[in-house]
Amino acid sequence: MRNSLNPKFLFIINTLPIVLLFVIFIGEYQVVKSLLDENHWRNWMIFGGVLGVLSLITNVYALVKTQQNQPISLRYGLLSLFTYVVFLYAYIFHLSEIFPSNIPQWIMPVEIQLYVGSFIMPTLAHALLVVVLELTKPNDNHKIGKNIIATLAIPLAWFAFLQLILPLWQNIESNRFLQHLTSIFYISGVVLFMFFLVRSIFILLQKKSSFLSENTFIFKIIIGIILPILGLLLNDGLIGKLFQKNIFGDFGNPWFYILAVLNGVLICLPNPKKISLRLLLFLARSLTLAYTFYFFMVFLPYLPLSIFLIVAFGLGFLMLTPLMLMLVHASILGSDFEVLKVYFSSKKLIIYAFSAFLVLPIAITLISIYDKKVLNNALSYIYQPDFSVNQTNLDKISLAKTLDLIKSNKASSNQGELTLFSPQTPFLSAFYNSMVLDNLILSDAKIDKIESIFLGKQATTIRPVAMENPTQNIKISSCKSNSYFDEKQNAWSSWIDLEITNGSDNLQEYSSNFELPAGCWISDYYLYVGDKKEMGILAEKKTANWIFNQITKTRQDPGLLSYQTGNKIGFKIFPFTANETRKTGIQLLHKEPFTFTIDGNKIMLGNDNQQLTIEKITSKDSAVTYISAKEKANLKKVKRLPYYHFIVDVSDKSIADTALYKQRIDSLLAKNYFSPKNSKISFTNAYIQNTDWDNTWTKKLQAQSFEGGFYLDRAIKKALFASFTSKNKLEYPVIVVVSNHFDHAIVENNFSDFALAFPESDYFFTLEKNGQLAFHSLIDNPKDNLGFFNTLITNEVVHFSKNKTDVYLRNDGQASIVFNNAFSSNENHISEPDWQTGLAMQGRYLSQVFYPKNGEQEWLNLLKMSFQSKIMMPFTAYMVVETEAQKAMLFKKQAQVLASNKNLDLEEEPQRMSEPDLFILLLLMGLFFLFYKKW
Repeated sequence: MRNSLNPKFLFIINTLPIVLLFVIFIGEYQVVKSLLDENHWRNWMIFGGVLGVLSLITNVYALVKTQQNQPISLRYGLLSLFTYVVFLYAYIFHLSEIFPSNIPQWIMPVEIQLYVGSFIMPTLAHALLVVVLELTKPNDNHKIGKNIIATLAIPLAWFAFLQLILPLWQNIESNRFLQHLTSIFYISGVVLFMFFLVRSIFILLQKKSSFLSENTFIFKIIIGIILPILGLLLNDGLIGKLFQKNIFGDFGNPWFYILAVLNGVLICLPNPKKISLRLLLFLARSLTLAYTFYFFMVFLPYLPLSIFLIVAFGLGFLMLTPLMLMLVHASILGSDFEVLKVYFSSKKLIIYAFSAFLVLPIAITLISIYDKKVLNNALSYIYQPDFSVNQTNLDKISLAKTLDLIKSNKASSNQGELTLFSPQTPFLSAFYNSMVLDNLILSDAKIDKIESIFLGKQATTIRPVAMENPTQNIKISSCKSNSYFDEKQNAWSSWIDLEITNGSDNLQEYSSNFELPAGCWISDYYLYVGDKKEMGILAEKKTANWIFNQITKTRQDPGLLSYQTGNKIGFKIFPFTANETRKTGIQLLHKEPFTFTIDGNKIMLGNDNQQLTIEKITSKDSAVTYISAKEKANLKKVKRLPYYHFIVDVSDKSIADTALYKQRIDSLLAKNYFSPKNSKISFTNAYIQNTDWDNTWTKKLQAQSFEGGFYLDRAIKKALFASFTSKNKLEYPVIVVVSNHFDHAIVENNFSDFALAFPESDYFFTLEKNGQLAFHSLIDNPKDNLGFFNTLITNEVVHFSKNKTDVYLRNDGQASIVFNNAFSSNENHISEPDWQTGLAMQGRYLSQVFYPKNGEQEWLNLLKMSFQSKIMMPFTAYMVVETEAQKAMLFKKQAQVLASNKNLDLEEEPQRMSEPDLFILLLLMGLFFLFYKKW
């Protein structure tokens, strides 16, 4: 243990934590600096500078001592303990002068303010250990009884103080001097308590008396097994009702108990005389040292609380268990090392011990890596599928375990519970979140969707994308436009200027939606914030929505434009005070004149007199074609041959329904709407097995493995993809869903983006129990039953051909955009931000819809192109924010999203780490006075 006096330890204990602390705070400063006034800014500089100087002095001291090959001195321990305690004391008393109250918690959570104590605590603990070691020389005859009495006397003295003296003081809350005086007494008491406690254990480990030798085993059992298990049980709420469950974090995993017992047994085992067995025991103890060290680090910031809990509840000694266990464990390993170095080189022993120590961290890392692989495979199957192949089964057991871990690690506060930590496993949850989820989250809706697809659980949170409907009492009071025809790019640029009025006396949010025609994109946006015209920022869509939701909680000004499904745009502005009118504007880039409609207001953009003749336009890379309404009207009209594409439910709920499905399908075919000759069947659960209809289809149905959920969303997309890419494009599918459990079918959104694949009709059908066909919309709330069909009608479509590729488009008199094939991921050059760029980006997006297996790279390419061109795409959004801090947070969060898996989510609430939530040091003033009032 005296190795702790090596000055090199200071580079790990002091330098690394403080450097990390500075990195965190520099990042936070870049976000909040616009919210700091001169006084707050000055305090940031003062406290940051003082901490930097203290750390610099410590490093210089460590370098000098290292060069002189001398140990750390008692003087260092005393000075370090004093200076850092004084620094933290001043820091906590000036918190309100460092962090202004106008910083929203979603920009800087309260936990950030407490990191200073967390990262300095190792320096304080080490300084205290240095003082103990220097004042407790091995050769001196120290009386353990006196130290134990001193240790117990301090909490007793505080108990007497609280009961007898403190009640005599009046209005201590309003007396600044008494607050400081009481705080100083408390700090001094905590430091002395810790000193005598550590010194008592250290002396106990050094003593060689017969009494201690005879009772060492009992002492080790108490410290190594009984107290750790008792602490875990108490924290998990399995014994006693003094605290809420998981007050210090979630340690309910059985492995915590298994390792506690294993670690205790290894500590209590007698040392074998055989050197090979002693070496194995040394390695085993080194392995479980990681467990001991973990709990030591978890409870290190809370050691000052122990004296208070001893006084208040008498159970504070359990908080001291990790400290005592760490001292005992380190001492035993030191003894093993001294014996073994006679037979093995010290360097080899250190390498062996360190390798054993890393076993548990490496195991946790490997488990996290495998869980990430399993989760990413599931997410890729759902959000980046390859519709051209049948994908293999996933490891459902591992997936279920991974989802359970993610759910248990989710940082969602339990309302009404007193928790010092967030209800996660301290440090491990943050590490797991970082490894598996790239510091993002998997939303409840996505967890629900994955479980319903692969595990067959009942979906509870999967809902179609909600359209932004016009808000009641808020109306557009003025709608003007200004269109300019740009002859260079042969396209229109139109500004739509809106005035929106809140007709109520309440605070309101305006929300609406509108639809854009093919070849029209949003290229700019503004919103007046007060009297200032703020231009929109084009950002990644997920980030923009998260920022909007956070800002609206603080009643500040955001505005947001983003794609919902297909060409529908959601439009939101917040807030509108009573009877307030706000000004906003949207710029559109479009090829042809059209009538723009929003909330019943119609306005003509562009005019036919200036419009040049447009037939079809191909992008510069010849990969995308824009077909004007005029050109489309001249294309050949055809009627394609329909065929049935049955999607049969073979989920775990349908195992008893096979006979009913056969009877129902045979009844429909007997009506002779279409010939069954070319019909297809998709047996659908989590996976889809496609087969042609023939007389053996019922045998294939009975051979299915009825498991998982009914993943209708993928089955429909796969059927549409097969039709769109088929060589025989003179046929098209009439999709008929056969299921007794359609209400459990998994359809998250609609199929608007696949509109190119169903030009004949926007409907699919369910084959009901009575044999009738109920029709459902492919573009709006697919699970809604819209009525029944008695006959099936084949509509005309128009035929477009290019480069020997046939495309059939809906005969609707409107322009269309078609793409040739899947784009390669390296095609991301933009010549200039114009209408042609929008056409190229739209083609890339449509390609990504039909060929999503390369979605990760295409998502990044489209984001880059959208940012460069300022043209909004379905992956981006235009938003206006009020402050520079909000803008900085937007870009910071966006950088995090772009560096992560695109299928993950941002938290609904600000991210919380697994570090402590209360003041972490000796200065627990608020808590002290809170309990004083209660007394």
